[in-house]
Amino acid sequence: MSEITINLPEEIFSARRLAPEEFVQDMRLAAAIYWYQKGEISQEKAAQVAGLNRRD
Repeated sequence: MSEITINLPEEIFSARRLAPEEFVQDMRLAAAIYWYQKGEISQEKAAQVAGLNRRD
């Protein structure tokens, strides 16, 4: 698996009231939904990006 580093201001986490780990999960889910809606990835790949199984 590849790893990507994104530098974000600390205020982002407090504004969303999320721990960094929860923020990352939200970003993964948002990316998966976005790419799936655009037809760029399959439902199975979207689930993998989001860290879910296809059924979830």
